[in-house]
Amino acid sequence: MAEPTLSLNWDGIRNEVYEFLFGGNDAGYTSETDTDRTRLIERVCESGLRQFYGPPPMEGRTHDWSFLMPVATLSLNASYSTGTIAASSGVVTLSGGTFPAWAASGEFNVNGTNYTVNTRDSDTQVTLDDTSSASDASLLTTYSLHQDDYDLPDDFGNILGVLTYSQADNALQPV
Repeated sequence: MAEPTLSLNWDGIRNEVYEFLFGGNDAGYTSETDTDRTRLIERVCESGLRQFYGPPPMEGRTHDWSFLMPVATLSLNASYSTGTIAASSGVVTLSGGTFPAWAASGEFNVNGTNYTVNTRDSDTQVTLDDTSSASDASLLTTYSLHQDDYDLPDDFGNILGVLTYSQADNALQPV
């Protein structure tokens, strides 16, 4: 597909602002443009960009750009509790199961106490953050491994509208 004729890069915008403010009788905006003019051109361009992203209301109506409001899906991990665990010096070993790939981002809940996982060493072994808190080698017990914290996309700003969730039936429910 051919490049649209309305395309303009940041240098082109600065050049247009330079011509508007100072006339078009010389080379236009370049890296040699004096510091005061450069600062003014940058401020005008940035102000224009802010006005584009958040235009003022016209006739009492505002405009929201759809490209600034992407819809995203965040998949959450169900807790895991298959098998039994034993802990020694902060290293937890699993018998009768396989730790999920996300285990390094998880926390164990054992008898009402949470232990944060630092690393997933193998399918059946993880190391805790605080290696002194769960060092009882006789801790052969049931557990629940869950994930409370999730990283959001780098471009996440905030939630607009209603936050919803769905389970296996894919029916959206408000939070």
